[in-house]
Amino acid sequence: MASIETTVKQWGDEKIRLLGWKNIASENESVDPRIDETLKNNPSKLGGVGGGRPDYTMIIDNGDKMIPVFIEYKGTKGKLEKLDKQELVVLRDVNQEFDYKSAISKYAVNGASYYAMNALKGTGYAEALAIGVNGTKDSTGAVSYEIKCYVLNQKDPELPLFLGSYTDFDFLKNSAKEKNYLFQKVADVQLDPKELEQRLIRDDAKIEAVLQELNQKIHDEQQIIPSQRINIVAGSLMAAVGVQDKQGDWKITRLNPSELTGSTEEGNTDGEKILTKVRNFLERAIIACTEAETNY
Repeated sequence: MASIETTVKQWGDEKIRLLGWKNIASENESVDPRIDETLKNNPSKLGGVGGGRPDYTMIIDNGDKMIPVFIEYKGTKGKLEKLDKQELVVLRDVNQEFDYKSAISKYAVNGASYYAMNALKGTGYAEALAIGVNGTKDSTGAVSYEIKCYVLNQKDPELPLFLGSYTDFDFLKNSAKEKNYLFQKVADVQLDPKELEQRLIRDDAKIEAVLQELNQKIHDEQQIIPSQRINIVAGSLMAAVGVQDKQGDWKITRLNPSELTGSTEEGNTDGEKILTKVRNFLERAIIACTEAETNY
């Protein structure tokens, strides 16, 4: 069935103009030069140079806080959002590259989330909303609309947090009641324990992908046998994790990838840096175990 995105856009634009907000902009207009600049300096949702523009942008505020809102339209069944197996919005592929081809450009929520993420990384906004709108036409010609809204924040701009599902834009009205409810919900979602759970799920998936890639590279490039690979992976993790005490102070600082420069200087090679971190990690672990046994 042919896309009705043009119809969806006309409907959405009209509804947005009736919400009561002054700072609104269609694709070729501007709500904030800072947003324009940061979107210009990032690839478009197709991955091309020169940036891209959301279908609609607006800024909402409650007197204390301003939140940019990025809206993307689609007009085909099933094109509202793409989620992974952990029910998280897909922004990157299995290789941890931005998935322009099959997610960001193809789905309304994913595209809006990509623009919101870039805006947060390049401006001073603490939060942003990403809204995907999809419309479909039934056999009688009637159009039904589905809307999903997510919150993204500076703390973790690549983790959209689900705010709600809607059939119209009334939740964005510039009225005291709707505005207060919306801003409170935006705050509540970010304090929900589910956010921590989602972040852990997402980070676990990233770690698993990186370890799989590392294992494959060790096999392909170094021909290291499986029984020895686990030692390399374990040592790399020890060096990268570091050790903190109960107060959060670093006893063994993490080895930052930027410290691995490929130096051939004796005592300062990448391998020696990693071994030093592993040795310190293990020594600290022995001390901690000894102290625990003494206290017991």
